[in-house]
Amino acid sequence: MSANQNPSFFKVLSNTDFTKLLRLPPDFFTRYGLTLPEKVKLRCHDGRTWNVTAERFHGGVFCFTQGWPAFAEEAALQLGEFLVFTLLTKSKFDVAVFGTSFCEREIKIRNDGVAGGGASRTDDESSNPLYFEIRLKPHHKGRISLPARFVKASGMVGRKSVMVEYVGGAGKSVVADHRRQSHLNRVDLAGGWREFQEMNEFVLGKTYSFEFNPNLNLISVNQRLPPALFTRYDLTLPENVKIRGHDGRTWNVTAERFHGGVFCFTQGWPAFAEDAALKLGEFLVFTPLTKSKLDVAIYDTSFCEREIPPPPPPPPPPPPPAIIRRRKINRSSHNSSSSSSSNPLYFEFCLKKHQQSRITLPVKFCKTGGMMGKKYVMLEYVATQTCKAVAVDHRRKSPAARFDLTRGWRDFREESGLVLGETYSFEFNPNHNLIYVNQVF
Repeated sequence: MSANQNPSFFKVLSNTDFTKLLRLPPDFFTRYGLTLPEKVKLRCHDGRTWNVTAERFHGGVFCFTQGWPAFAEEAALQLGEFLVFTLLTKSKFDVAVFGTSFCEREIKIRNDGVAGGGASRTDDESSNPLYFEIRLKPHHKGRISLPARFVKASGMVGRKSVMVEYVGGAGKSVVADHRRQSHLNRVDLAGGWREFQEMNEFVLGKTYSFEFNPNLNLISVNQRLPPALFTRYDLTLPENVKIRGHDGRTWNVTAERFHGGVFCFTQGWPAFAEDAALKLGEFLVFTPLTKSKLDVAIYDTSFCEREIPPPPPPPPPPPPPAIIRRRKINRSSHNSSSSSSSNPLYFEFCLKKHQQSRITLPVKFCKTGGMMGKKYVMLEYVATQTCKAVAVDHRRKSPAARFDLTRGWRDFREESGLVLGETYSFEFNPNHNLIYVNQVF
């Protein structure tokens, strides 16, 4: 994962002994070079924490043992649910519980005094005076009052303004309005607060957290997300939605509502699936940031979160006219002599349905052209001079390596107007890392 991202993994509760202990995926530790201390804290969505023991068994496998049964009982875990664990520090995890409806659910507060029962503050509010939560109400539209404890700890008295930033959204400088009363100093977020809410599409009735960083004079605001979506909370999606990956890249997709109120991602989703290199059996977690923006985390078959592959580098600048003329001369001279049998840097194929998002290159073509080690290659369609960088995917199998053109191929095919059922030739120029594509009549 990127340096600024907390690694995470998920577990499906598929065995009946999950109430006694929880086995953690070994790849999580080997992939990131991590280990766990004996004592670990688990923190849920509202800030409550549980102490559990991380015990190492034969083969280096970690399991949550002591303290885990209490968490499993208080969280009312059920067979078929799944949990996402995000490492915050060396000994602290955030844990999110997803029910069998695939929606995140709350861990209810017990009324017997255990695990924060009856407490009016979350664990973070009790332990961190620079943190508080508030449920947004109509009278908060124009301004909000900061808790006296927060004002005192943050040194807010005397400040004229403070930066307020919504995590994953926009930031704005907001006026700190001091209202001195008889027994305390009251500080409100006033001028700029209304615009900040509108910019980030805040919703009345939802709970938001506020955390102050004195070094940056910055208040980070985040939504304490509801545990489920759509039917359970009568939510909906606009037609146009943005999906954001771990590295900040976004994809525009269409959220289409079908019979029965079921939402599906349609237009734009194939491009995201291709860019993210999604595979059967992988697992995706979507977290709403705004009404029309979702964060996505991808977990592979090892149960660990993985990165979205980086995009191919931008195409090089177009060559000067003299080089283009030489290329045309070279192409015309090669056309008479090139064939799949006499020229190993040339092949032909008939475009079929399974080649819409990727094509496999002949091994001889790749080896002769020195394709091994290349991350991308330029494709140029001769008829229209459409040019695009396309990723080269190396799939090493026995008895020979396989090379596919993947990310960017679909766009190149559509922009060039390549037609299913037609035959096309491919000729590689190693000096320019360029494949000429032409229709064979």
